[in-house]
Amino acid sequence: PTVFGMTEAEMAQLGVTWGVGLFIALMLFVIYKTARESKAGRFGTTIGSEYANDALNWNITQGSVYNLLEPLDHIGVTAEYAFGDSGFDAKLGAVNGYFANDPNNNESKSILGHVGWENDLMSIGLNGIWGNEETASSENSSGVANVLFTIDPTDRLSFWVNADYNWIDLPGAPHAWGVAAAGRFAFTDRTSLAIRAEYATDDDNFFGFVGFDPDGDSIGPDGRTLALTDVRVWGVTATLDHLLTDNLKIRGEVRYDDISKKDTSDGEFFENSNGFSDDQVVIGAEVIYNFNAWGSDE
Repeated sequence: PTVFGMTEAEMAQLGVTWGVGLFIALMLFVIYKTARESKAGRFGTTIGSEYANDALNWNITQGSVYNLLEPLDHIGVTAEYAFGDSGFDAKLGAVNGYFANDPNNNESKSILGHVGWENDLMSIGLNGIWGNEETASSENSSGVANVLFTIDPTDRLSFWVNADYNWIDLPGAPHAWGVAAAGRFAFTDRTSLAIRAEYATDDDNFFGFVGFDPDGDSIGPDGRTLALTDVRVWGVTATLDHLLTDNLKIRGEVRYDDISKKDTSDGEFFENSNGFSDDQVVIGAEVIYNFNAWGSDE
């Protein structure tokens, strides 16, 4: 029997041909869309809530969690894909490592990844990097696992919570973790206040801090002995910003940091010519001119 002049075998072959053709077309579309949203070269990290460009942050200074636990940027390739209107997106990349090493410090590459979801009210992202960071070695892996949550309850009020866990496969299992949370409230369309609180700690000297210790193994610049130590760091930062014009913003900030060391004296912050303190208060101001109006997407 025939249908439209073709046998059953010819109809089946036609179906297979069309099916394969449509599948190839779909794959080419996905590859094309992914390629359009890919990056190669040097680019900012997907990990964390703060940026290297402080004008993009709520506070003038980046926090201790940012400085102690998160990479700045990478060299490599990455591709991202948004799953239609579902709010889900994903990103995958291969980079030289945690640092933007150029040339690379070993023969290994690190994997950079992100999976996220967002709507008009909130977003959540799972981010990470895994690979090897040891110079001239590809044996001991390390990584960062990051979770970032943001929410905008109203047009004037926003929050984010950012958490990191870092590790490296070395004797003693050095690791560290930290959490930062921030909120920003707009009193008017031109004046806002942002407050950030954070805590970070390490084990087995992951951060590499030292402190004064009578039984230390190394000698400091003032002749006192030093020893490696784990630390606990916490801080609070408040930043007030105001738009003088659509392009000109001024900001003032007060920041408090405190550090405690597990095995040595706590002093870390310069106090005066006679010694160091375990805490500090920093007051700063900033003026930023944006050639595009603030709030513009241009």
